[in-house]
Amino acid sequence: AGGALVLGVAAPLAVLVGGMLLVGVGTGIHKTVSIRLLSREYPTRTGRALGLFDTLGAFGGVAAPAAVVLVTDAGNWHALFLAGAVEGFALGGGVLAYVPRRSSDAEDDGENGDSAGGDDSANPLAFRRYLDLFRSRRFTVFVGVTVCFSFAYNGVVAFLPLYLTDHGLSESAASLVYSALFAVSLVQVVTGDLSDRIGRLPLAVAVLAVAAGALGALSLAGTASAVVFGGIVVALGIGSHGFRPIRGAYLAATIPDDVAGGGLGLVRTLLMGVGALAPAVVGVVSDTTGFAAAFGLLAVVMSCAALLAVLTALIGT
Repeated sequence: AGGALVLGVAAPLAVLVGGMLLVGVGTGIHKTVSIRLLSREYPTRTGRALGLFDTLGAFGGVAAPAAVVLVTDAGNWHALFLAGAVEGFALGGGVLAYVPRRSSDAEDDGENGDSAGGDDSANPLAFRRYLDLFRSRRFTVFVGVTVCFSFAYNGVVAFLPLYLTDHGLSESAASLVYSALFAVSLVQVVTGDLSDRIGRLPLAVAVLAVAAGALGALSLAGTASAVVFGGIVVALGIGSHGFRPIRGAYLAATIPDDVAGGGLGLVRTLLMGVGALAPAVVGVVSDTTGFAAAFGLLAVVMSCAALLAVLTALIGT
């Protein structure tokens, strides 16, 4: 909210860059804290809670471009950031006023675990406690699952509109097909709820396999109709969005309470770094060998995510 407030006023470039950094820091921290909070508030329904949380976030992302176009057409883009700042401060106040009362019992339940690690947090070597998480083979392999997924998903999202127009669709048809990728984000509520009922790893394998198959179909589709591409993209969206609440719920259940915040933050830092690298890699491959090879690479990476999910389950048994 503070970053949006800075962006909402006329200021020099250096100040605007500072506002952008504040927005980035705030959004990055928000997701990490939210996963931990929801998992502690709803320990038996973590998947469902995260599914609803991610679905609302996805639809907010879909609505944001339309809001930007509406406000910029009116000639006052500062107003959009000022409105976002007001909304952010209002939501922050709501969290401070409401969430502590709702979460008091959960906080009490985790008090002992938090206090056990509280003295170590001031130790310069405390970061090693987070690195010690990777001594668990199961945790390390699942982080590999999330890294592969993040690379493949961010790579395809960055280039899917260009890929569709390059393969014969008009810009309007490509935009419609691309929007289907986000329209199916409602599946997160379903997969999150199912993960609470039937288990997280088996469902993770299933949705990742669907996403890998859809990416493989994209790489082999060539020139096809909008209906064909739409079906493939819907399958990709179901597999990709379906994995998100499962990932969050599994990590929240796996990481010990005394290092939960830092552990989730470390994993998300890895995911964001890999996700930022993916478009560059896909761009280089597509320029040198074409989109078929680039999307084929993403299909292989997504398949590796599914196979690593299988390995995670096998390590557990």
